[in-house]
Amino acid sequence: MSKTVMKVWKYSFSPGDEPKATLDIPAGAQLLDLLEVSEAGTVSFWASHIVGSEDAKEPRTVQFVGTGHALMYDTDSQMAVHVASCIDKRGYYTFVWHLFEIIGEA
Repeated sequence: MSKTVMKVWKYSFSPGDEPKATLDIPAGAQLLDLLEVSEAGTVSFWASHIVGSEDAKEPRTVQFVGTGHALMYDTDSQMAVHVASCIDKRGYYTFVWHLFEIIGEA
């Protein structure tokens, strides 16, 4: 019987004026449905991957948007897949943020 060992890692980026980021993540990693926004505005999400796959990285593009805001991608060659959402109560108002993975070449 063979066993597969998985690990979960945290990935973060600071959206600033650009809500889209391309990060190098182990090939075949599964993005998990957990999202966090820090007090400083850093976005964090988690991904699981098979132990030993850390050497083979692939670029993965994610986009962070608020409810009612435009999700920008090329609908002819790309697809947006919802990864996670979270509630942000940092300010006076409560916001809901959403993380999408953009799949395909622009």
